[in-house]
Amino acid sequence: MFRRNVNQIVFPQPVGDHLSEDEVLALKNRVKRVEYIENQWPSWPIWVDIPELQMTVRRIILPDGYSICATYMKGTETNCSFGEDKGKVQNAPRLCMLKPDQAYKPEDLSPSWIAEHLKDLRKKLVEEHKQQ
Repeated sequence: MFRRNVNQIVFPQPVGDHLSEDEVLALKNRVKRVEYIENQWPSWPIWVDIPELQMTVRRIILPDGYSICATYMKGTETNCSFGEDKGKVQNAPRLCMLKPDQAYKPEDLSPSWIAEHLKDLRKKLVEEHKQQ
C-alpha cells in the first residue's frame, strides 16, 4: 500500500518561477490582482506533482520571498450553480501563502486575501522605486 507522510516530502527548489517586480507593479488594482490569482495559477510552474493522489501544487515566488501556492486535485471540479457562470465547470485550487523558507501547509485562502499581500508588496516596491 502506498503511504507518504507530507512532512517527509522534500520539495525541489524552483527555477525560473518568480513573479518579477515589474509584473507586481502592473497589478495596479484589486480586480487585476484577484484576476491574476484566479486565472493565471494554471500557468505557474509545477512545484510538486503526486500522480498517486492526482495532486499538483503550482507555486510562484514573489519579490519579497513569499510564495503563492495553488493545490489542485483532479476530480474536484464542480459545476457553478449561480450567476452568469451557472453550469460552467470550475476547477478552483486551494490557495495558500508561504513565508520564505516556510514548510508547505495546505490552507484555503481566498484570492482577495492574497491580493491584499500583493497590494502591500506593490506599495512597498513603488516606494523603493521613488527613492532611487
